[in-house]
Amino acid sequence: YHCNSSLCKVVAQLVALMRAGQCRLSRQVISRTGSIICRCFSEISSSGSGGISSSVHHPHHRVHLLFGANTDVGKSVISSGLVRAAASTGHGGSQSLVNYIKPLQCGGSDESFVLLNNDDQLEGRRMNDIRCRTLFSWKTPASPHLVSRWENAPVSDEEVVSKLSAVLQDIDNTNNREETASITTVIETAGGVLSPSSSSPLNKTTTADHWGWSTQADLYAPLRIPVVF
Repeated sequence: YHCNSSLCKVVAQLVALMRAGQCRLSRQVISRTGSIICRCFSEISSSGSGGISSSVHHPHHRVHLLFGANTDVGKSVISSGLVRAAASTGHGGSQSLVNYIKPLQCGGSDESFVLLNNDDQLEGRRMNDIRCRTLFSWKTPASPHLVSRWENAPVSDEEVVSKLSAVLQDIDNTNNREETASITTVIETAGGVLSPSSSSPLNKTTTADHWGWSTQADLYAPLRIPVVF
C-alpha cells in the first residue's frame, strides 16, 4: 500500500527530526500533522478491495504486518500513525481494542515510542484502548541475526512464530472475554522483507561455524498476514 505525497512529506520530516535527536520537536510535529496521518490510514483501512483485509487466520480482527528496510526509515512513525488512526476511530460509542506488537526489538523501545505518540492528552480526547507488546528484545541496536549471537541470546524462527501466533490467538479470544466493537493489530517488523531475523542453532540454516537465520519474509510467511510496505 502506497501513501500519498502529503503523508510521505510528513514521514520524511519526522524521520529527519528523529535522526537529529530532536525528540520533543518530533512529538510536536506528530501532534500538528496527526490529522493527515490518521486520514490517510483511515482511508486505507476502510477502503474496499484495495484496503487492508483481515488475515484468513484471524478473521475477527484486522492484522497489519509492517515492513521497511533500513534503520530510521520510518517504520515506528508509520506504525504510530496506524495505531492512532485505529484508536481514534469511533464505533457508535463502543470501546475498540488496538494492539501494537514488536516481535524483535534490538536496542531502545519502539513500543515506548508508539505509546508516547498516542497519548490521549495530546488531542484532549478519549482514545480507544491501546495495548503494546514486545516479544523478544536485545540491548544492542543492530540487526537481530547479529545481536542474538553477540549477546548469546538465540531466538529461533519457530520460537518467534509460535509466540506471535499465541499472542494473536489470545487477541482473537478477546472477543469472547470483552465487549469490543472492533480489534486492530499492528505488527512492526525489524526491517525489510529480506532483512535477517534472529539467529539460533535451532534454525535450519545453521552450520558448524554460524547460527542459522531466515529473512523476515520467510519468517512471517507461515502466518499469512496482510503486509504494508
